[in-house]
Amino acid sequence: MKSMMKGIVERQVMQPESFSCVACGLKIAGYSKLLASGLGDTYISTSHYDALEYFEVDLDEHIRSMMEDDNNEY
Repeated sequence: MKSMMKGIVERQVMQPESFSCVACGLKIAGYSKLLASGLGDTYISTSHYDALEYFEVDLDEHIRSMMEDDNNEY
């Protein structure tokens, strides 16, 4: 059973710009050439974040600001 990953999932459709093979040294530059050679398919890049990371919340700073005296009388 797969565990459900909580948080924010960001998906972006990507289009390749170049291809390079480290084994044989083949290099293909340009989307039209990649498409003609069968290597131009778009793909999806997926990133996973927790809410604090995604919204760039500094939890330590937030806690400090909550604990500061506000000097208000009740």
